[in-house]
Amino acid sequence: MGKKDGGNRTKGNAKVASSARSAQILGNNATGFIGFGTNAESGFVPLLQSDDGVPPDFRLVMRKMLKKDTTTKVKALQEFLELSLNSTEDIMVSVLPFWPAVYNKLAVDTDHRVRELTHVALKHIVAAVGKNLAPHLKSLSGTWFIGQSDSHAPAADAALAAWQSAFPDPAKSTGAKEFCGDEIFSLIFDNLILATPQSLSDPKTTSPEEMESKYERTLCMSLTSYIKLMESVKKLNEEKQNKLLDSPKFWKYGKHKEKYNFMISF
Repeated sequence: MGKKDGGNRTKGNAKVASSARSAQILGNNATGFIGFGTNAESGFVPLLQSDDGVPPDFRLVMRKMLKKDTTTKVKALQEFLELSLNSTEDIMVSVLPFWPAVYNKLAVDTDHRVRELTHVALKHIVAAVGKNLAPHLKSLSGTWFIGQSDSHAPAADAALAAWQSAFPDPAKSTGAKEFCGDEIFSLIFDNLILATPQSLSDPKTTSPEEMESKYERTLCMSLTSYIKLMESVKKLNEEKQNKLLDSPKFWKYGKHKEKYNFMISF
């Protein structure tokens, strides 16, 4: 029993330390953190009013964002932007725990308008919540970092603008990449080694052409992001990086349709 209690304290302390470190990167005197491990982190947005503080209009629009129809998602994102511009910090902080799951899904959508608007929405959230972003930074970081290499330039620019809004100081930007290095690299690894066109999309709702296009784009983004990450972070997860470099699949990208050749020249 004693060991179990001690283990729980260590785990809790690790979470607090993680929050404190991310807060330090975002800036000093951070307050009002939302804790880890809430049901909100699952991405489920209850339709009915509950005690999570999310207003009904935000609750409804976030559920619309997860619909299958592209037009519905675009309109929902535009509505979200309008709502966020006219909302208080407290409201945006209440929305924040639900945002990572929504963001990680929409920021890799097959439609470039959805991806761009999702990054724009993130910038609005960053500006509204300030240091309260800290506990959610790691859960956003992989998709956020890779999004800066999107083949659709406006989407990549929007992701970068959101990042620069959160980390305007170059030193803090580098610190954020180092702090989230494992999360970013894990997503890059999964995309390059484990992902398939079918695993990245829903075959029931996505055409084969769209699935292949998304897969190709994800590979390009991940390879480019890997190079950027190595340039920014001094030490990546050595075990996982060795696993990546030992994978025959990784080196095959150098011969794949020529467009990946320049990326694996290092």
